[in-house]
Amino acid sequence: MMLKRSLLRSCMLTGLALAIVAGFFVAPCALSAQGPARQPAMFVDWKDTGKIVNLAVGQQMVVKLPIRGYHDDAWQVTQISPALKLIGGPDELRPVNWSPWKFSFQVFYFQRQAPGTVNFVMEPNYYQRPLVLKVVDR
Repeated sequence: MMLKRSLLRSCMLTGLALAIVAGFFVAPCALSAQGPARQPAMFVDWKDTGKIVNLAVGQQMVVKLPIRGYHDDAWQVTQISPALKLIGGPDELRPVNWSPWKFSFQVFYFQRQAPGTVNFVMEPNYYQRPLVLKVVDR
């Protein structure tokens, strides 16, 4: 009886050790099978108006635009196509030493859904130049 118990215990320990060793070999293979890495987001601001932006399908575009301290100051998307989708925002960002007389920023998050050229226009409530971009395939 004692021999069977020690044999059973050694078989269980051997099986556990093999499972741990196999886990070290299987885990890296599983991570590499997940597919290609995510593409980094493209950052655009007001100074980029009139430019052409290369954006791959699935890639995100983050748009950061200035707003004044008015309560109703905001930016709106006025021209876009279904190939580019708004997925988040607007979020408001304020600098560390912000005061009501300084600019803060609105941040919008877009993601490319399909290939094709997109004419992208955002306009503010108060007079400023609109943000106009042409988004093309990468």
